Amino acid sequence: IKSTTNISSFPRRILEQADIVILSVPSSSTLDIIPELQDYAKDNVILVNTAKALDYETGKRLSLLYEDNLHKIIYKYCLFAGGTIASDLFNTQILGAVIASEDLETANHARFILESDHLRLHTTTDLKGTEYASAFKNVISIMTGIIHGKGYSYGSETYILSKIAGEVENLIIRELGGERETFSISSQSWGNDMFMSATGNTRNRQFGILLGKGMSTEEALLEMEKEKKTVEGIKTLEAIGKITELSKHPLLEYLHGTII
Repeated sequence: IKSTTNISSFPRRILEQADIVILSVPSSSTLDIIPELQDYAKDNVILVNTAKALDYETGKRLSLLYEDNLHKIIYKYCLFAGGTIASDLFNTQILGAVIASEDLETANHARFILESDHLRLHTTTDLKGTEYASAFKNVISIMTGIIHGKGYSYGSETYILSKIAGEVENLIIRELGGERETFSISSQSWGNDMFMSATGNTRNRQFGILLGKGMSTEEALLEMEKEKKTVEGIKTLEAIGKITELSKHPLLEYLHGTII
């Protein structure tokens, strides 16, 4: 689903018949599309979310927003996460990602449908840890972008990357209930996605670079909007204070204070 208002009869008919629906909208539009799903999706539909953020108002994982608000239909939920850039997917580059669902059968079914010769998918039942990993890697990407924008070396970037990644891992595993295996270097939703997002040509890193070069948060966001690029890491930063005590995580506290 891409459009969030005035769904036309053609997409409506597709939605009514679909066995699997890929939700490709910014995290801020989550509550906007739920009425469409309530009215037109059929029971036992598999919802595959691609948004990687937390709800900035409550700090909740996005799966919980669906759980709290999508009541009229029976559905199965999973998250698509991993180090994938759209242009790489279109150009059939070899990529890896993960399908996370609390129900392994649902994850395997989505994997069967979405996997290709070039896109290798893995499955996990640690939906909670995967949601947090996917959201926080955007925050890490902003941080490394700031270091790059300030003119520091690549070694400085990777040093800060390792330090803030450690903070995030401790937060999610010790406080929020994520599984340690999800945060291994071989994990597609952590090792792969984090390094790709934090060192590649990504939106959150680009936003961070603008901040490092001296732009304010508002100026950097306006620059990103000119290129029609959203910065999901902002939503996660807004939510951090609602899920943990920031003083325990100095680099996250720095980012929150600097940007929010």
